[in-house]
Amino acid sequence: NGFPVDLSWMGVSDQQGWPGFLENWKKFGFDAVTCFPRYYLTPQKRKQLADYLKKARENGYKVVVNESPFHLMEKNYAGKNEIYTQLADGKSNRNLCPSYTGKYYGKELERIEDNVRLTVPDRIYWDIECWYNGALDAIRGKCTRCTELQKKSGLDMEHYLRRCGVRMLRDLKETVR
Repeated sequence: NGFPVDLSWMGVSDQQGWPGFLENWKKFGFDAVTCFPRYYLTPQKRKQLADYLKKARENGYKVVVNESPFHLMEKNYAGKNEIYTQLADGKSNRNLCPSYTGKYYGKELERIEDNVRLTVPDRIYWDIECWYNGALDAIRGKCTRCTELQKKSGLDMEHYLRRCGVRMLRDLKETVR
């Protein structure tokens, strides 16, 4: 109830470095702690994060996850050309393709699901501006995948790309669910 107030870019290490953080954070008007579970990769680190979030909840805080879906797909699968704009010469560039829904897209959703299971967040903030250049490639007719799927959809490219964005958000919502 009330107005949610948090500092979404404050990581757990910053919180833990502030003496008496959990006891004092509310005095500043905050109702949540934030975390970036994507940085907690080892079982030991993941357990430490889960323990900290449990303690935060016991102190009455909500948990906010700051997540960068698809940025990590781009980082973790940088050598996998299928995630990028597909060019007419059979090559790809380094711009994420908004139409891509293949194997690595699925792996990215699995990664997010694992982090949601770990943190059980009350709120998630999605940071997904990484589609800008891929969308420009599609608008400019450079991406053969986008062009082919856009034509099949019967929509103009702008509306097709909006549909891609809605699909991604629905996939994220379903993953969290």
